[in-house]
Amino acid sequence: IVDDVFEKDTFESSLIEVEDIKKGYLKHLLSIIDISVIKKSKLSVAVDSLNGATGRFLPDLMHSCGIKTTAIRQERDVFFGNKAPITGPNSLSNLSKITVKNKCDLGIACDADGDGFGIVDSSGKWISPNEIIALILEHLLENRKMKASKICRNVVTSHILDVVCKKYGLTVRETPIGFN
Repeated sequence: IVDDVFEKDTFESSLIEVEDIKKGYLKHLLSIIDISVIKKSKLSVAVDSLNGATGRFLPDLMHSCGIKTTAIRQERDVFFGNKAPITGPNSLSNLSKITVKNKCDLGIACDADGDGFGIVDSSGKWISPNEIIALILEHLLENRKMKASKICRNVVTSHILDVVCKKYGLTVRETPIGFN
């Protein structure tokens, strides 16, 4: 990975150890995911890494889970294709088109550093991450029988999580964001 970013001789020093973390990271992710269920689903997914960090990992993770993947904008580009690397509905029009054109079950996009996501359904319609997070929480509580007494969310997360928490008798803790 480092070789893709820097010249090889940049790190020829005994002070710096270069390590390819991709293999270990993928191994860890695959150890916490129920791959057999995903493989049975025979999903087809369009993936857009918006020329950011997940381009090196997300398609490989999908393939490892047996997901048929159509990938766009996986190449590292410090200018992100001259577009803002955000995952809102206006930014994912290409993902929507690819998802529909390739008859994918859904499309997934990750922002530049991989900590934000966007999803479009099979018709190319954008689904709010807040709705997805609420669905995941409900799944974990209802189907996976996750035990919790408190759920944390930041101030920009929708209050839809509060509705799910109320249903299951959980306390919601709101946390600040930024540098405050």
